[in-house]
Amino acid sequence: MLNPSFYLDAAARRCPEATALVHNGKRYSYRQVHEMANRAANGLKEAGFTVGDRLALCSVNRPGFIVTYYAMLKIGATVVMLSPGLKGRDIEYQLKDADAQALFCFDGIGGTAFAEEAFSAAEKVETCARLWVLPENPAGPTTIAGIPSLADLMEGQSASFQTVGCDDDATAIIPYTSGTTGRAKGVEITHANISSMVMLNLPLADWDAGRVRLVANPLFHVMGQIAALNLPIMCGQTLVLMERFEPNAAWRLIVEEGVTYIAGVPVLFKSLLDNAADVDANAVRRTLQLCGTGAAPLRAEWSDAFEERFGTPLLPGYGATETTSVVTWNCPFDALNPVSVGKAIPGVEVKIVAPDGTPVGVRKRGEILVRSPGVMKGYLGRPEATDDVLKDGWYWTGDIGSLDQDGYLYIAGRKDEMILRRDANVSPKEIEEIMCEHPLVADAAVIGVPSKLVGQDVVALFVPVAGQTLDEETMRRWLAKELPDDQFPDVIRARVSFPVTDTGKIARHLLKSEFSQAGS
Repeated sequence: MLNPSFYLDAAARRCPEATALVHNGKRYSYRQVHEMANRAANGLKEAGFTVGDRLALCSVNRPGFIVTYYAMLKIGATVVMLSPGLKGRDIEYQLKDADAQALFCFDGIGGTAFAEEAFSAAEKVETCARLWVLPENPAGPTTIAGIPSLADLMEGQSASFQTVGCDDDATAIIPYTSGTTGRAKGVEITHANISSMVMLNLPLADWDAGRVRLVANPLFHVMGQIAALNLPIMCGQTLVLMERFEPNAAWRLIVEEGVTYIAGVPVLFKSLLDNAADVDANAVRRTLQLCGTGAAPLRAEWSDAFEERFGTPLLPGYGATETTSVVTWNCPFDALNPVSVGKAIPGVEVKIVAPDGTPVGVRKRGEILVRSPGVMKGYLGRPEATDDVLKDGWYWTGDIGSLDQDGYLYIAGRKDEMILRRDANVSPKEIEEIMCEHPLVADAAVIGVPSKLVGQDVVALFVPVAGQTLDEETMRRWLAKELPDDQFPDVIRARVSFPVTDTGKIARHLLKSEFSQAGS
C-alpha cells in the first residue's frame, strides 16, 4: 500500500522542528506542515470526500499548495493538477474532463484576481460542487467574498490523521500535458509511479546537494512533484518557494538561505546569468552544489558561463509527464556532455526505433521509446490515445533522437514537428541551433506551415538579444552560409518574444496558428 503522504508523515516524526518551507519571509517546520495537512484531510473527510474522488488543485508555489496536495492524498483522493496559468475556458474544460468534484485555487499574485475567473469557470461544471481559496498565508482568512479558505476547512479539525494506503495502480495525480502541440490531455499517474521515481531519483546525487532547494519551477508539473516536493520532503530537506520567478529575488534567496540545489528550464538560468552583475559569486559558490535543467534545449555556452562564474555546471536531462519525470540525465557522477540530455538513469530503459519498431544503430535517428516504472497508467478517458503510445510495456514518446556509443541521448525534435517539404524532412531543432549560434540571437523557433506548393513551408523565427538590433536580411545571409539549400527557411522573421507554456516551452501550436491565420 502506497501514498506519497507517507513521506511527510515520516519526516514530521523524524525531524519535526526542521524547516520544511520558506515562503515570503516565513518559515514552516515539518511539524507545522504535517499538522495543517492532517487538519485539512480531516476537513475533507467531514465535507464528504473519500478514496477515489477527484479534487482539483490550481496554485502557484505556496504553502497552501503543499498542505492541500498532501491532504488530498491522505484521504486517498486523486489530485487533479491544474496550471495556474490557465484561462477560464481551459479551467472549465479540464475540470469537466476530469469530473473534478472540488477546486482549491490560489487567489492571485500582485493584486490579480485569478481565483475569480477560475471559480467562475468552475461554477459551469456540474460535478464541481465545492470551492476553496488558497491565500498566501495557509492559515489566513478568505480573500474572495463568499468562498471559504483553506483555514476554514482546517478550523476545529484534529491535527492527527491516519493516511490511507492505496493500491499500487490507484491514480494519485492527474496532471495535464503541456499542450505545446494542441489541447492538453489528462495523464493518470499512479501511486507506484510516484514512489518508484522518487526512489530512482534518490541516489542520483548526494543528499547534501539537495539540502536547501530553490523551488522556482512549478510544483503543479510532474517534474516539480518528484524533484522539488516528494523527494526532498522524504529526506527532510528545506524548500525555498518562489511563487513567480524573478531573477533578482532568486539571487537574494540563494544567498540568504544558502541554497544548494536549483532546477529549472534553461531560460531560468540564462535570466539568472543576465542579472548577476551585483551577485556575490563567492557566497553562491560556498553553498550551491547542483543545478539541473530540462524541458527545452540547453545552450552549452550558458552552462559554461554559469560554471565559470558560480562553480556549478548546468546538468541537462530529459523526461515527460507520461514518464513521471526524468528519463535521462547528466548525473553528477557521469562525464558532463551538455549537448546531450544524458544517459538513462538506473532503472529506466531507452531505445531508438524506426517507424516499424525496429531498433536503429548507434547515432542513427528514430523515435525515442522508454520503459520504466514511471510510465503512466494512461491518458484519462482516452483509451485509443493510450494504445497509440503504450505498446508492449514501452512508451512511444513522439520525440526523435539518437544514442551514441556511450549511451548518451541526443534530442532532434518532436516527430509531429518534423517539417515535410517536398520529399525532404526538415529538422526544426537543427536550424534553431544554428540560428542560436549567431551572437545577437537570444532564442529561435522553426515551424512548418501548410503550403499548396511544397507541402509545408519552413518558417524561421528569432528573438534578438535584448538591446540589440538584428534584421531579417542579416539573418538570411547568416543562414545562407550555414545551412544546406534543402534546409533553408522559406520565411525568416524577427520577433519581440515567443509565447510559452507554463513549463517554459515554446508554444509552437500558437505560432503555427498565428501563421496559418495570417499567412506566411
